[in-house]
Amino acid sequence: MKKEILTFTIIMAVFFAHAQNERDAYRYSQDGTFGTARYMSLAGSMGAFGADFSLLSQSNPASIGLYKRSEFTFTPTINYKKTSSGYNGVSSYANKYRFTMDDLGMVFAFNIKNNTKWKMAQFATGYVHTSDYNGMSLVRGNNAYNGITSSFIDYLAPLVNGKDYSTLGYGNTLADKLYYHWLIDTVSGYSDQYASLVDDELYQKQTQTTKGYKGEYIFSGGANYNDQLFIGFTLGIPFFSYTSNRIYSEGENTHYDSLVFSDYYKEKGSGINLKLGLIYQPISFMRIGVGFHTPSFYNKVKSNYQQILSMYHVENIDTVNYEFTYADGYFNYTLITPYKIMANVAFMFKTWGFVNVDYEMTDYSTMQLQADVNDYDFEMENNNIKSYYKATHTIRVGAEFNVNPLSFRLGYAYMTNPYSQEINIDGSRHTISGGIGFKTKTFFMDFAYAYRLYNDNNKFYNAEKLNSFQQNMKHQTFTLTLGFKL
Repeated sequence: MKKEILTFTIIMAVFFAHAQNERDAYRYSQDGTFGTARYMSLAGSMGAFGADFSLLSQSNPASIGLYKRSEFTFTPTINYKKTSSGYNGVSSYANKYRFTMDDLGMVFAFNIKNNTKWKMAQFATGYVHTSDYNGMSLVRGNNAYNGITSSFIDYLAPLVNGKDYSTLGYGNTLADKLYYHWLIDTVSGYSDQYASLVDDELYQKQTQTTKGYKGEYIFSGGANYNDQLFIGFTLGIPFFSYTSNRIYSEGENTHYDSLVFSDYYKEKGSGINLKLGLIYQPISFMRIGVGFHTPSFYNKVKSNYQQILSMYHVENIDTVNYEFTYADGYFNYTLITPYKIMANVAFMFKTWGFVNVDYEMTDYSTMQLQADVNDYDFEMENNNIKSYYKATHTIRVGAEFNVNPLSFRLGYAYMTNPYSQEINIDGSRHTISGGIGFKTKTFFMDFAYAYRLYNDNNKFYNAEKLNSFQQNMKHQTFTLTLGFKL
């Protein structure tokens, strides 16, 4: 039998109705520990102690009420990510460096002179970096697992379901080509249900490069009542940009010499949210705080995507080359992220320093995807969100010790697993951090190092008999903040 090169260029509409799913919703709903070096060195734990620009976006916005002087800050950061992957006993890793600007903000503090107990009013605006999507991963291994093999054709075959085999032949659709080249066949007893004919052992490999970030422009206001009650709010304009370029391949078997599937998509979105907070100081050495973040409403998230499938030297009886070409796909949708509830407590030891503990609850099962067209309702994806995700509980602990003009800081944060028992993934997150600060009456400089560790599971493609691969992500950041008191 002769062989040919068979190439498909196919947009998402051929493989999926829409690319957006519960994993995308979760990605854009998360916030990392990013911002000023002081905030990062304490693992984000200073919600009740206050007076840090990052807190206005990431934690309790009432912390603005503790500012006594105006200040300007900016924070350059170096990120290093290493992703280790394991698939069917084979380990691989990849790494990537990235420079970001994690904070650029201005806080204005005003004395109130009207003989009331309201002492100060504050206003702030600027940018806070909240998530980093830059990374690289490599996964590879043999497809055989416990005597079971899988190929990409296992993913393609169900997409043909519903088409009677008598209608397939020499046409130019994906279904025609898969059936005509004996890559799929009907399931016994059915004329319109299909299964893969490729059951060989073969080598599988995937490389993925991601780029992007999530950030937020903020407009905050607050006030100080009698140095005992501090209130604040933040109007946030969050936005993100994410690009993924994934190339999957599998090696030689009796049906074709190789298969390559490339998947590219880019998404951008912007939205709005509101954050409210309150801090109360009942005694001189303790402050307690509460905060609430509304969901972020991202309207008209823009998605651009393209998928290309190429199979080389496909077994067949003729030598004709086929190519399918479609325009790139575009799709708009709406995303609603979870709300957040938080509580904070800080203990101050005069001028020697403080210890702060933060608690945060985020219910990821409340995420929602909504389409901007009437022919799709995201029912399956939203049901998956409710089934696969649950509320997380995050504890952050930070401590600062002052030896004027230096400050020494340590922090730790732990987030519980966001995934339900229905899927076997431990997505809990750990952050260990530390740093040092130097300050004068008009200038301060802080340095922080943070080490984040988290895991994930995924698959090359959706197929029941395909084993998942495990990934361990290690994210290190080196952060410097320069600030000026006005």
